[in-house]
Amino acid sequence: MKKIMFLKPKRNKEISLLIPIRNLCSNKCIFCARGNRKECIESDYKEIIKSLSEYNLEDFTRAQIGGDEPLNFHSIKKLIRYLKIKDFKKICIKTVGRKISDIKLLKELIELGVSDFELPLYGSTDIIHDSITRVKGSFNEVVKGIQNLIKLNIYFKLHTIILKQNLENLYDLIDFAQKEFNKNIKLILLFPDSKNAREYQECAPRLSNIPQKLLKKTELYLPCINYHLDRSFTDLYKAYNKRVGQAPLRDQQNMHKLDTCKKCIYFEMCDGYYLQYFKLYGTEEFKPIQKKVSILRRLFK
Repeated sequence: MKKIMFLKPKRNKEISLLIPIRNLCSNKCIFCARGNRKECIESDYKEIIKSLSEYNLEDFTRAQIGGDEPLNFHSIKKLIRYLKIKDFKKICIKTVGRKISDIKLLKELIELGVSDFELPLYGSTDIIHDSITRVKGSFNEVVKGIQNLIKLNIYFKLHTIILKQNLENLYDLIDFAQKEFNKNIKLILLFPDSKNAREYQECAPRLSNIPQKLLKKTELYLPCINYHLDRSFTDLYKAYNKRVGQAPLRDQQNMHKLDTCKKCIYFEMCDGYYLQYFKLYGTEEFKPIQKKVSILRRLFK
């Protein structure tokens, strides 16, 4: 099974346990290395429970069930019951959102103990969203799922991934989420999640092509690119400090810094960036900041 992760609390005292589920996703997203899979070995329920037993579950207030598509997991209801018995105050499902278009299923999940959901929107129209998921009708299903969440007064978060394929639509997508659902949408930069990074090459935009206003809303702490001066600007979601077994590929592919970065006053604090990005676009965008005044000048250009 995928590795369970401990998420450090950010601005509040809520401590989450992330439980990734390996199975087939309902979508075939163009940016995902697993998008074309027709079969996979699904996570074993007993192995998940065994992994959970390595933690003192009383230390956690929130469980997040994620992975490919946890709502396709054959034992998802059984897992929710288990987590509820273990007295998790909140249970979040990180889903692609299509299955909760079925309000009967959604009500059942809530009755079992699910408190909230996280789901993606990749475009403000069915043409854009469906072209990214490669599943016709997926946009309408997600929108219906969101409407069901609102109808039942269930808390949820929305996110999108910044891609070449939706870059021109991002402002419209932000407006759509606000007007239709009264929600902000979290912006995420694409991660190269396969060794050859083919999907990354096809979908990752050049950072300098992303409007600065949008780039600042991402979690990236890279002052020479998005001009964040203070680490507190960023959402330190990647601060995992406990794992079960070996770290997954996602965490072995760490961000890197260039030799020229050593001249930068933010060298120790900066995240760096992916080698796959440097291979794709080069390194000219990454210019060391030697004085704070230089970054302030960039901000007010």
